[in-house]
Amino acid sequence: MDADSIAEMELLASEFWPAARRTRLDNGWILGDNEGVTWRANCVLPYGELRENVVEQVEKTFRSLGLPATFKVTSAVPQGLDALLDQRGYEKHMVTHVQTKQLERTIHGHSPVAPSIKLSGTPSPKWLEKQTVDERYRGPRIKVLQGILDRIPGKRAFLEMGGENAVVGVGLGVVHKKWLALFSIRVDPEYRRRGLGSAISDALLEWGGLNGAEKAFLQVEDDNGPALELYRKRDFTTAYTYWYRIQENP
Repeated sequence: MDADSIAEMELLASEFWPAARRTRLDNGWILGDNEGVTWRANCVLPYGELRENVVEQVEKTFRSLGLPATFKVTSAVPQGLDALLDQRGYEKHMVTHVQTKQLERTIHGHSPVAPSIKLSGTPSPKWLEKQTVDERYRGPRIKVLQGILDRIPGKRAFLEMGGENAVVGVGLGVVHKKWLALFSIRVDPEYRRRGLGSAISDALLEWGGLNGAEKAFLQVEDDNGPALELYRKRDFTTAYTYWYRIQENP
């Protein structure tokens, strides 16, 4: 993707995971605030001119929120911004690949070893409970996550996979502006390496195609080898890469 396409995709992706509050700065940068829950919803999308003192303005705003200043960086941000943040002591975190693919309107079927799959337009208590394996969503922060989920536009599919007594895997698909986004695909540790992650992904890809999506995207961290291999087999390719710059000692 060229710089303009990356910036456009980043702004679109922010609609799929909406912060509680978004502020547009004078130079066009967008600052998200979501009570500190997920960096995606608590960061600056710096697409616009790198004006004098704008970084200081961002830092002041985040301090007022009680949060560390956080920038989401791609190759399309203003030239020199990443180096400037590095010089100011910002640490680099979570190198992540944005991967995309064209959707096929075909029925894939699911693995015969996979437990049953259930789709719903709202998250059940069991679906939410599976998210608490991530410490970012524990305690009262699960309510903040629910706020993000409630604000997601378009069509939503909260997937649960399990047998009669337990949910062993979950995922989320969102269709918005003819794109399908995949989020929060999780399988219980004792059920991994059985093809369940593949079955969840295939079910959501199929659902997206049947609900008007023409393309799909997802975000996978650079050090998540099994997920990268799973999506490679489904013809996802990396469109671009992003990382966060976070002010460690404001």
